[in-house]
Amino acid sequence: MASPTLLTRVCHRLRFIGDLSNPKRILARHNLKSEVDMKKRAPTRQELLAEVAELRAQLGQAEATTELREFEQRFRLMAESIQDVFWIAPPDLSKIAYVSPGYELVWGRTRQELYQNPQSFLEAIHPEDQERVMSEIAATQAQNIPWSHEYRIIKPDGSVRWILDRGFPVRDDQGPGIMFTGIVTDITERKLAEEALKASETRFKAIFEGAAIGIGLLDLEGQILKINPAAQELLGYEVQEQVGKYLSEILHPEDNSSTLTLYQELGAGNIDHYRVANRLLTKDGRRLWLDFTVSLIRGVKGEPLFAIAMGQDITDHEEAAERISRYHRRLQGLAAQLEEVQEAERRLLTRELHDRVGQNLGVLGINLNLLQSLVQEGDNNQIQIRLADSVAVVEQTVALIRDLMAELRPPELDDYGLLEALRSYGAKFSHRTNIAVDVAGEDLTPRLEPSVEISLFRIVQEALTNVAKHAQATRVRVTKNVDEGKVRLTIADNGAGFDRTRQENAKGRQGWGLITMTERAVAAGGHCRIESRPGEGTRVIVEVPR
Repeated sequence: MASPTLLTRVCHRLRFIGDLSNPKRILARHNLKSEVDMKKRAPTRQELLAEVAELRAQLGQAEATTELREFEQRFRLMAESIQDVFWIAPPDLSKIAYVSPGYELVWGRTRQELYQNPQSFLEAIHPEDQERVMSEIAATQAQNIPWSHEYRIIKPDGSVRWILDRGFPVRDDQGPGIMFTGIVTDITERKLAEEALKASETRFKAIFEGAAIGIGLLDLEGQILKINPAAQELLGYEVQEQVGKYLSEILHPEDNSSTLTLYQELGAGNIDHYRVANRLLTKDGRRLWLDFTVSLIRGVKGEPLFAIAMGQDITDHEEAAERISRYHRRLQGLAAQLEEVQEAERRLLTRELHDRVGQNLGVLGINLNLLQSLVQEGDNNQIQIRLADSVAVVEQTVALIRDLMAELRPPELDDYGLLEALRSYGAKFSHRTNIAVDVAGEDLTPRLEPSVEISLFRIVQEALTNVAKHAQATRVRVTKNVDEGKVRLTIADNGAGFDRTRQENAKGRQGWGLITMTERAVAAGGHCRIESRPGEGTRVIVEVPR
């Protein structure tokens, strides 16, 4: 601030100079007797310039002091509004020039206590960290260089916090010494997150390295980034040989297209995972079957980062399944051949019954009728009775043989087709069981293969037999229709129905009738399914290619 004496003198002289144009005013205002005294009193130009320069310097210092005071106010406003701790102290920490209110929040102790005992903050450092921290502080202070230390403190309530303490040397303009200023930040949450991440990485590494199944990390293009020991053992490659290869290089050529399509969908983020059985080629050329589960790993914003693939060797299982499939196909072939043989035998037996037994029975009937006419009524009543009884037995036998021939090979099937054969058989079934049978559908042109027609006919026979034995039904409807290139045959009854799951669990397997129907449908190139619920009847649905 400018000196009041100097400021008054300068103002007085400037006023005196301003009055020089009016001598009378000067003489009256300044109590002068003559103009000679006035000239003696008037300041020279050099005196006035010197005094003005001195006044300007003092005013400049005052302005700087004001700016410094404003800066200090802004600094305090900033330092005292943040949660971090801002501090200023000499290198030996013999006193604390300034510490922000954040100290009380972070350390849980008062600033007044720190001002009174500048090194009291060291007492809060965790015992396991104290020696290291004090040694590091001493080393950096001695060299007047910046420092950055991470350590734990124990607050008065017993809680432990991690802090980051950073200090910077600053030259003091008012003296030759060095001051240190620093910022302390509570990094407990960051440390906990780092420890959690480290623990997670440790667990992942243990799982990755110790897993009994092969695991690999791949980029979004399918390039292998890392594989675990189990994968190395499976494929026979060393790590340096495997890393950098693309998935397409180890997949069996026949699996490449479908698998890579799935992987592209995964890499684009359209799906999160997929599971597939793949064949892989080992280093020595062997083929392995692996059950692959591939999952996409995303970033915090949901963006695809990389993929993790896990593969379990199922070669033995797949080879066993392939052998079973071959056996099954062979059994189906044998079953079809057996069915053909049985049908051939049925046709042969039907012809034999018709050509031999039927004809012989016919001749026997004619002879019995002739004998019956030769014996005069009343001549021998006992013979007449015997002859009539024999004729009746022959007629019953002929009827039974006709029914048996129809069962073995219905003539309508060869002559008129499947639908007419079903109507004829349904009528006989209704007559025998008192269960109404309705047959509906459309004839096909051209007809199905004979082997398919006979298979469908036998399935209906088996289904109606099951209805008679178990269903307690009063009506059965047989429907044949064509839908999208398939022939569908449906046998539906209004009987008691059953719980298929409970029945299979109780018996451990399906009944032979259901197995037979299924096998016949498969042999015809189609499939058979059973739908039933207690109290709602049963539906047998068979579908075969047109």
